[in-house]
Amino acid sequence: MLLKRLEIIGFKSFVQKTILEFDKGISVIVGPNGAGKSNISDALRFVLGEQSMRTLRVKKTEDLIFSGSEEKQRLNQAKVTLVFDNSDKSFPLDVSEISISRQVYRDGENKYFINNSQTRLKDLLTLTAKAKIGLKGYTIISQGMGDHIISANLKERKEMLDEAIGLKEFQLKKNEARLKLQQTKNNLEKVKALILELTPNLRFLEEQVKKIKEKREIKSKLEELEKRLFSEKLLFLKKDADRMKNEYENLKKRISELEKEKLEFLKKIKKIEDYT
Repeated sequence: MLLKRLEIIGFKSFVQKTILEFDKGISVIVGPNGAGKSNISDALRFVLGEQSMRTLRVKKTEDLIFSGSEEKQRLNQAKVTLVFDNSDKSFPLDVSEISISRQVYRDGENKYFINNSQTRLKDLLTLTAKAKIGLKGYTIISQGMGDHIISANLKERKEMLDEAIGLKEFQLKKNEARLKLQQTKNNLEKVKALILELTPNLRFLEEQVKKIKEKREIKSKLEELEKRLFSEKLLFLKKDADRMKNEYENLKKRISELEKEKLEFLKKIKKIEDYT
């Protein structure tokens, strides 16, 4: 793995786009006080994902962006890009060159890029950890960090050693797994609380469902009884109609007979009248 170049624009004192080419053999950057050498170190930390403003020697995110001068207006964003030769596949990507970028805005928004494709900070840190590039190990040593390494406690030294021997990637995965486990526990607690909250409602709903089922059964039985009742009534009415029909036919027949008797009687009366 070889660092090919560093591109800075709008970061701290670098108002114009500045490109530092790191050909083979370059081992030091020199310059007078105030030339921006420390800002280069800060730019490296910044692009590798440093989140501590104190480590970057500023109070707030906005201070990372060029604040303006008598000749230059202030900028609204800053961007730093690191380009590596990946011929040896130190980065686990099938490309010969890797670029890592970070862009920051005055409202505090940060954007991260791998080969010009926007990504998450977590993915960028994982990629650099696999390439054994980190912020706490031997990769970047800022002013005063030598004394810090000497006076570091056991935990801080362990972090430096873990990063130096390539354990950072697994620590990130471990921390991510712990975070997911904690989130899962929190979700389980929320589910338990929700179950306790809904249990009384569930019992009420079960009672309502039971009543609805009973109502449907009663309604079904009632409909069956109504069908039987109307069927029996229909049968009774049909029999009654047949009986009345028979009576009607008998009455009709009797009326016909009486009409005949009446005619016979009238004939006899006429005969009697004619005879007298």
